[in-house]
Amino acid sequence: MTRTLAVLLALSSPLALAQVKVKGKKGTVEVNADGTVVKDGQGNTVEVGGGAVKVKGKHGEVEAAGVAQESAQGNEIEIDGTGVSRTIECKGGQTEVEVNGTGNKITVTGECKEVEVNGTGNSVAIESAGRIEAHGINNKVSYKRGLEGKEPKLVSTGMNNAVTRAAP
Repeated sequence: MTRTLAVLLALSSPLALAQVKVKGKKGTVEVNADGTVVKDGQGNTVEVGGGAVKVKGKHGEVEAAGVAQESAQGNEIEIDGTGVSRTIECKGGQTEVEVNGTGNKITVTGECKEVEVNGTGNSVAIESAGRIEAHGINNKVSYKRGLEGKEPKLVSTGMNNAVTRAAP
């Protein structure tokens, strides 16, 4: 329980993710800026990072890259995934976009009410938004303009996130 709590606390703290390694009787969990590696002590591993999920075991190896789930409901669009490249469109300044995951490359066209980016190493290019949020580590978000001639409200928490105006 203590080890699990330590990992959860480390994952929730933006200052703690330089590297965390927890060893137990049945294996190890290592989390760093490049991703997460779980080893079970019997030669099996699961690696998450760099836009892919890789599972290795005694009988072989399986890798999945560009895994994504996208949902749209009313004026909300949510993209969850790893290594996803996608272009989505906002309409009328009322759409809210949420991007969650690792290593995603998302282009957002049109006018959005809000764009929120959560995770690690995501790259998001936005045409126009009223509010832009970046949470996590090493996310790069650029925007061309705000809504109705106003600058967007910018929020950035975590480590090494950048929210910048794109060059004209």
